[in-house]
Amino acid sequence: MLSTDELYCEEELKLFDMHFLRRLSYKSIIRNFTVENSLECAKACVRTRKPMKCGAFDTVVGLNDTRNCSLGVEAYSIKELTHEEAEEAGVSHFTYRFYPEVGEDEITYHIGMLISPSTTRNSDQVKFVWNLNLDAPDSNTIVFTVMSVKSWTEDCSKLGKRGMLIVKPAKSRKRKKNRERAAEEPDSINTCLSELTKGDKLRFHSLKAKVVFYTTHLRKYALTLEYEPEYNCTKTIMSPGTLKSPKYPGKYPPSLECRWHYKALPGNVINVQMRDFMVEKVPDCEFDYVQIFDGNTTEATQLTEKRCGFEWTDIITSTSNQILVVFVSDSEVMKTGFNALVTFERSTGSRRRGQRLTAGDTGDSVKDSNFVFYSLWGTAAFAFVVITILGIVCYMLKKRLNAANALVSTFKRNNIVFDSH
Repeated sequence: MLSTDELYCEEELKLFDMHFLRRLSYKSIIRNFTVENSLECAKACVRTRKPMKCGAFDTVVGLNDTRNCSLGVEAYSIKELTHEEAEEAGVSHFTYRFYPEVGEDEITYHIGMLISPSTTRNSDQVKFVWNLNLDAPDSNTIVFTVMSVKSWTEDCSKLGKRGMLIVKPAKSRKRKKNRERAAEEPDSINTCLSELTKGDKLRFHSLKAKVVFYTTHLRKYALTLEYEPEYNCTKTIMSPGTLKSPKYPGKYPPSLECRWHYKALPGNVINVQMRDFMVEKVPDCEFDYVQIFDGNTTEATQLTEKRCGFEWTDIITSTSNQILVVFVSDSEVMKTGFNALVTFERSTGSRRRGQRLTAGDTGDSVKDSNFVFYSLWGTAAFAFVVITILGIVCYMLKKRLNAANALVSTFKRNNIVFDSH
């Protein structure tokens, strides 16, 4: 069924989807035996070629922590189970995933595998195409990981496109000018299979890609690729707001290392309040965790230890105007992540201690400073006007008093006597 050397890798279970409420019907079973774990059963299913190919398998909990493995034919039939029946039997049902080999249908699910088909057919050239259009918000890159590869030619350049892997931009339905398309399109990936080894990673900077595999012999040239979006969550943020883990409220992606650097204006501190928190819980938060530092690097003072689990009730406050929020996830067990409110708080000034600075408060602080400025000038102008008016009144009174004194002096010189009667 598969001609690649995934037969010898340790992750054959990635080729299967697991179902809890199904099991193989008795007429579909081609082999029964005991294994140590489900991975051994998956390997046996991949290796089963003759007389009938394996398309699914069941594992049932057995004695001494072993499992009973049942392999089913490719065109198998199943039996639906209730929850009670599944729990009583302890059965897990695995089926080969669907991998489109060629065609124009877009692949939108954001994590999967591309597998070259197996056949003895030999032709001048065989072309297989996968069209990816991933539904992955907060991402703009697809990472292809080589799970297995087989090539009988060291230099495929002498064979044209045979034995080559090509990843190029998907064609847009809307035609654009050549210059505009050239500026927007990411660089293509062109590589010989002989240049690839297991574990290599290829990055294509778009979520829309056309993956093309050329070969002349599907047993001599074969490839298995695992693809997933890469999330760029390392950012510097200069304003308060909401901080969410990638894909929240959905499950966060695997293998993340996010670093959000918040920077407020001098004289401010930063508060972080978790409104929802659900991160894989293990002792010492070894695998997935959130950690906050009082600065812009992990060398700064820790405001928190590594935190995981399902509770975060306290509000974290920095002592400076910068913090670094670090979020790490491993390759297994994804939860919904977190939703946090980040606010800026002025440590000194006219704002009361404890009153938070939100996104709209940047303009308010400017208004406050303008109010103080104009209030001072208004007070000074009012005082000036009052003093001026008092000066004028005093001047007029003094002038009238001088005139009265002069009149009295004139009367005295002329011996004028005032009769009081």
